[in-house]
Amino acid sequence: MFSSVADIIGRVRAFAVGAAIYAAASFASAFATDVLWLDAARALAGIGGAAIFSCGAAIVSTIFEGPARAKAFAYFGTVAGVGVALGPSLSGALVQTLGWRWVFAVHAIALVVVLIAVPAISKAMPATGSTGTRIDFAGSALFVVAMVLLTTAIVQGSQWGWGSVGVVALFAGAIVVLAVFAFVENRREHPMLDLGVLRKTRRPARRE
Repeated sequence: MFSSVADIIGRVRAFAVGAAIYAAASFASAFATDVLWLDAARALAGIGGAAIFSCGAAIVSTIFEGPARAKAFAYFGTVAGVGVALGPSLSGALVQTLGWRWVFAVHAIALVVVLIAVPAISKAMPATGSTGTRIDFAGSALFVVAMVLLTTAIVQGSQWGWGSVGVVALFAGAIVVLAVFAFVENRREHPMLDLGVLRKTRRPARRE
């Protein structure tokens, strides 16, 4: 969905919106007073994080070309990998020293720094025209519902029992919603997910 938003309002703006959402959600998480508040804030942070990663990769692809692009994506992947590797240890250290709220506060502060750098990123971006893309709200909503049903079934399977009525119903619901999603996407001019790509087969080159 955010790729469509980026095509409409611009990649840097979509990235900034995602960063702002993530920063606000992280601040909200740091000041959470109950589990419901924390869960809602983390769900909002997930939306912002999706925008950051999808638009961030698109920005890197637009600014850099050739070997420089490959090097930029290598740095991009390395930083992400290092973050995944060190994140749990650093978070544990923060919890032990400053408290769990600082785990989220650090994220918020880092995102504020990123937002300050957005104007510089915007200047580095080449000018692009409008692509005429539209947001596929129906497809996005169906996909979210399907993922919620599927995730809930997987998470609760060990507790409720994999053969329980609730888990089976969740899996069945996810399959039905995914089928509806595929039906809708095949008829969209600007689908969230172009299923036609999955049907294309690569033909081997003929040797003379």
